Amino acid sequence: MAPAAHPRGRGFIQSGNIGGDIPDGLFIIDQTVERIHCEAVRLVEMDPAFARFRPALADDAHMAAHARLRRKYFLPVRPLEHYLEVLRSVGFKVLEVEIRASGARVEEWCSFLAVYHEGVLGRAGGAERITGGAAPEETVAARLALLEAATQRVFGGRETFEACWTYLTAAPAQG
Repeated sequence: MAPAAHPRGRGFIQSGNIGGDIPDGLFIIDQTVERIHCEAVRLVEMDPAFARFRPALADDAHMAAHARLRRKYFLPVRPLEHYLEVLRSVGFKVLEVEIRASGARVEEWCSFLAVYHEGVLGRAGGAERITGGAAPEETVAARLALLEAATQRVFGGRETFEACWTYLTAAPAQG
């Protein structure tokens, strides 16, 4: 049972992971992870520097297991309507939906993703949670180089990008 809402209370929700009518040129922050993954696959297919990771691309079970892991680290983007329905189902009315852009540094985002390299690109060399063993240091170094190269390609070599954040304001429907 949901807790009772105060009749004059307000709910404020902010997320960089809500889909919807996103203006061109903005990135939903967690969607960048999937874009980086796709770009990394292209790099592995064409760049000899990453050829060591090609066999994994042909292993459907390996790729699927790592895709499931990536979705645990970085949740799939849900549409705005999902959040609006949940709010309504627990007795709130949505007063305002605002989408704002916020500048983000590509280097900082890549550094953040590097901490979670097994979740982002674990299929390149295997993630310990799936394979049962840690990847060798040289494999991790190659994975991190792939992550950086893919990130640079996704953002076109720019130093910054505009991240999209959604802000919801809600109030009890009976208030």
